[in-house]
Amino acid sequence: MKAKTHFLITIVCFWLCEVTQALIPITSHIDVEFDYLGNGEWREQLYGGGTSNDDLAEGAISSDTAFIVVPDIDWQPGPSNQGARFIRPSSAAWNFTGAEAGAPLWILTQSDNSIAWPGIENNHGESLVASYSSDDPRVSSFARPWIVLRLSDVHYLGRGQGHFALWQSGFGSNTVWASTTEGGITRDDAFFSLENGHDHANWGFSDLGLYVIDLYAEAYLGPGKTNLTQSEIMPVIFAVGSYAIWQATSFKLADLLNPDISGDYADPDKDGLVNLVEYALNTSPSIADRSPMEPFTGSQGSPAVFVDNNRLAIEFVRRRSETNPQIRYRAVFSDSLKPGNVWKESGTTSISPIDSSWERIKVVDSISLDSANARFARVEIEWAERN
Repeated sequence: MKAKTHFLITIVCFWLCEVTQALIPITSHIDVEFDYLGNGEWREQLYGGGTSNDDLAEGAISSDTAFIVVPDIDWQPGPSNQGARFIRPSSAAWNFTGAEAGAPLWILTQSDNSIAWPGIENNHGESLVASYSSDDPRVSSFARPWIVLRLSDVHYLGRGQGHFALWQSGFGSNTVWASTTEGGITRDDAFFSLENGHDHANWGFSDLGLYVIDLYAEAYLGPGKTNLTQSEIMPVIFAVGSYAIWQATSFKLADLLNPDISGDYADPDKDGLVNLVEYALNTSPSIADRSPMEPFTGSQGSPAVFVDNNRLAIEFVRRRSETNPQIRYRAVFSDSLKPGNVWKESGTTSISPIDSSWERIKVVDSISLDSANARFARVEIEWAERN
């Protein structure tokens, strides 16, 4: 009598509707703008966009509805460069970045690098703030109409330390305006701009993940350094790497800050799949529908398990290694579902590209079903060692 063959199939949703992005990705020039409008009133906003590679139209946008993309791709000099990942120099002069010497350091540079290019601007037109002499050694002691951008807080969502730094490079040295690595955040974490000024600086991140940078501006109304006025705090969101970018396009800001909704192992749509698995299988964390992927043609969904030439086969979608997905996939087989049983890689693998981000993986077991009482297959998903 021929033994019965059992299949273990994990079923998840096959998403048929169009993805609705919770936050708008910014991949070109954008200004972090604080304008003093008079009578104690400020305007806090992002301003920019309008390029062919952006979903952001030219004009102003509330900062809590968009995020700045920091791609996890090696920087290479040249006009077509799209990378933001550098290697931190060994000199102790770079300790302010929070990255270890020789470790990756993600930077949106002060010069246009063909990727997101955040500037710092105040653009209220007429002269409304007072000139005063600053005692900060990083700026001229001459009286100037300063508008100072100050760091209020940094919220980090990721698996590293999540340090942030803002600095300008020039003449072989760095002027560090803000850093979270030494002494916490103080009033010294500040960037000085002239009234109606426009500046660029290096925005640096020590680890992959989401950063919500809380900023506010202040100025004096005079005479001199008297009558301080301050803006409201404005969050500026940066997504460093593929997983953070996926989170930002899946959740609104309030949900990003709530680990019960956007956490790696949260299941906000209650479909039995945690967010990390939704990310890995190209499914939605907010729509609770369940369906396996279509074998041979599918581009999202849970793994499909079927018989191929009398051997068990499993097919699934995988994020391509070029995107540095931060996760590892492992197709494994077993002859038992008992606790403590051994799952092993087995058989042959074939790969079919889907697009620049995804590929379809088919693994056929090496053991014939004729020689097995039962065979089971599954895909294991885990964090890669690299952060």
